[in-house]
Amino acid sequence: MPEPGSKRGRGHDAEKTRETILDTAEAAFAEHGFDGARTDAIARASGYNISLLFQYFGDKLGLYVEVLKRIDREITALQGRLLAPMFEDEAIVGSVHTFKAFLETIVRAYFDYLLEHPRFLRMLTWEMAEGWQTYAQIAPQLHFEDIGQFETLLHSAQNTRLLRSDFSPLIQMTLILQLCQAYLASLPLYRMVLPGEEVSSARAIARGREYIVALIVHGMMVETQKAGETMQEKVISQANEALIQAYLEIVASDDYKDFGTLLTDDCTFSLMPIGYTFKGRQEVMAFAETAGNRRTHDEQSKVVISNWFTDGDYLCVEYEHALIINALHVRTKIDGYCLVFHFRDGKFDAVREYINPSRLPMVFFTVIVLRLLPLVARWKARRR
Repeated sequence: MPEPGSKRGRGHDAEKTRETILDTAEAAFAEHGFDGARTDAIARASGYNISLLFQYFGDKLGLYVEVLKRIDREITALQGRLLAPMFEDEAIVGSVHTFKAFLETIVRAYFDYLLEHPRFLRMLTWEMAEGWQTYAQIAPQLHFEDIGQFETLLHSAQNTRLLRSDFSPLIQMTLILQLCQAYLASLPLYRMVLPGEEVSSARAIARGREYIVALIVHGMMVETQKAGETMQEKVISQANEALIQAYLEIVASDDYKDFGTLLTDDCTFSLMPIGYTFKGRQEVMAFAETAGNRRTHDEQSKVVISNWFTDGDYLCVEYEHALIINALHVRTKIDGYCLVFHFRDGKFDAVREYINPSRLPMVFFTVIVLRLLPLVARWKARRR
């Protein structure tokens, strides 16, 4: 019988083999830390022999480097998609609103990435507990170009008096990641010390994220409001209250054709489970109408809002809805929806949707539907 990992036994694809070993190694480093992970156990769990692991990665440290490089590439790509347009905007440090939106985007991006990659979260926690000794050995091999961009931008923000402190920009950026890490890594602790409170549902995590966003942004940026702006703030608050009421009425009527009147022209709608973002009112409306048409509209399939709250800057809505799967003639219900709306000038300029169904079959069904919806929505938008 050929030995696991041999070419005769597997005819293996080198890239697939590398990815399999890296996946297995990432799980081991997350569970045991660098010192506790064993290369023989990683090889055995991946289904390949240890000589092949050494052939590809050299040793355990080389394997650890490649795991972190893969994560680093993902984060760099994420930052490129989200932040590249902002880096190209020379006026970003000349506008309080633009720079505030930039910081908010960074915090949410880091939070969401850690939430969606619990293994990396655990690896960071292991590194912190072990004094970053392993990371110090491999740091020169990792990608740091994006850090230079952040440092330059934050230095400019300090010079234009947008930031409260001249404290090291690099440490400020690192603290953003670490605050998100500390909150998410401590969820088991919160469940233990707060047994009667909801701390780990999609709604609770979304609320925690927005609290961290507000904490970091208000802590870093200079307070720009003046005492004389009290009346303006009251007008904005009243506009937001009217916006919330209009949205609740649309949901109650189960008719979303007027949803576009609540949106800014440049609004975005992000489906967080798949990382897809609709941009502009036309695309968002095409998605809203497409999503609404996926279910039969009757008294039993309306959206039901189970809870909502606002802090003045954001509206968080938790809901569920029933639907009919026409192909199977089956009625079912999906729960675990959480929408987070951002207010701007009396309208919504950004919406994020989180979905965490309580039943496993609905998880798979939701993922499939969410993958198809952007395709159908884009097709509808082109036909408008």
